[in-house]
Amino acid sequence: MAWPDWVCDPDIAKASEVAIRFTSERPGTTMVQLEHSKLERHGEGYEKLREAFRFRMVNWSALLRASP
Repeated sequence: MAWPDWVCDPDIAKASEVAIRFTSERPGTTMVQLEHSKLERHGEGYEKLREAFRFRMVNWSALLRASP
């Protein structure tokens, strides 16, 4: 993944992790769970990233609820 203003660092020890799970709930419906962890690996200032992601998740949840 790439984020605006970020420069790619190939050091895996500095990378956060994203897990995506797909669970069938009923015919035609799939629950998608996204977990973004180990943000502290990004170093100083990672708390700001966590807050930014938390804010975006609230917005995504609202958008998905409004979808047909």
